[in-house]
Amino acid sequence: RREVKTRTMSMLGNKVKGDLASGKIYVLRPDLLKVEQKSPREEALVTDGNLLWWIIPEEKKVYQYSSEQFGQELRIIADLWEAPSRLKNRFNITLVEEKDPSRLLLEMIPSPPWENIDRIKVQVSREFDLQVLDIINPIGTTTRFYFDKIVPAKRLTKESFKFTVPDGFTVIHEVNQ
Repeated sequence: RREVKTRTMSMLGNKVKGDLASGKIYVLRPDLLKVEQKSPREEALVTDGNLLWWIIPEEKKVYQYSSEQFGQELRIIADLWEAPSRLKNRFNITLVEEKDPSRLLLEMIPSPPWENIDRIKVQVSREFDLQVLDIINPIGTTTRFYFDKIVPAKRLTKESFKFTVPDGFTVIHEVNQ
């Protein structure tokens, strides 16, 4: 599940829920990632490490980005599973005091700083199972990923991350500005 909550929404407390979505995430070393969102509407993100595609079937649109332009945040998800040792090369990592003894909370601050990300918080169980990932931008908007029902995907190959634009879809090429 994914939830986006703005700073204003956070100040209102639990009275307001953020933009909620649910689906599946697939990861394959070193930099292949696919996010299949099922609700509130079907969408997908697919990256082969070079290009990132954001597919919106309902609108018959596909947005194309370079992975460098849009992929830093998503690469974190892949690194948490596939190469956590790479994180220490890109972040200052601190263990944060946690009230709940059944989990650990890590705060990661990009080093050098990133333009769109202020910090990242990772919540894991004492057995180091990933539970929650918060990506916080400089104005306080938080994108929160909840990880439940984590299971290894069977027969996941590089081909699973190739994308071909479906007939009738418009491609919008997004460039770094």
